[in-house]
Amino acid sequence: MPFWLTIIRGVALILSLGVLIAAAHHLSLLGDFLRYFGGSNPAGFLIFDSIFTFLVLGGMLASEFFAPQLYFRLAFICGLILAAIFWLSAWAWAASFASDLYRMYWYSDSNPWAASMAAGAVLGAFTWVVVLVTLVFFIRACMASPQGSSFPARSQNDAEMNRYKLEGSVQA
Repeated sequence: MPFWLTIIRGVALILSLGVLIAAAHHLSLLGDFLRYFGGSNPAGFLIFDSIFTFLVLGGMLASEFFAPQLYFRLAFICGLILAAIFWLSAWAWAASFASDLYRMYWYSDSNPWAASMAAGAVLGAFTWVVVLVTLVFFIRACMASPQGSSFPARSQNDAEMNRYKLEGSVQA
C-alpha cells in the first residue's frame, strides 16, 4: 500500500476523533434536558460512527503493520463501505438537526447546542469524504497488486500443491 494512503487513514481517524468530541460536548450540554427533549438525537449515532471508524481504520492500520497474517482486504473493503454509508447518514442527520435547532430555538440559549451539532456535522462531512477517498484508492491499490498483502506468500515447495521437497540423497 502507498504510504500516503496511511496518512489519509490517519487523517480520517483524527477527524473522527473531532466528531466524537463534538458529539460528546453536545450531549454534555443537554444534560438532564435530554430526557424531556423528545425524539432522537444524532449525537449518539455520531459517537457510534466514530467508534466504528476507529475499529475499522485502526484495525486496518494495526493489522497491516503488526499482524499482516490478519490483513484481509475484502473484510476491510466491506468495513469501509459500511463506514461511508454510516458517515453519510450521520452528517446529514446532524446537519438537519442543527438546522432545526437554529431555526426553532434561535431566541433562547440553545446556540451552543446547535453549534456543537453543526461542528459534528461539518467534521462528519469531511470524514465522509476522507473515508470515500480511502475506499476508492484502497480498492485501486488492491487491484494493482492482487497478491499484495492479503496473505503471506507460499513457498515453492509446498506439499499441498503436489510439489514435494526431496530429502536425503537421490540414488541413481
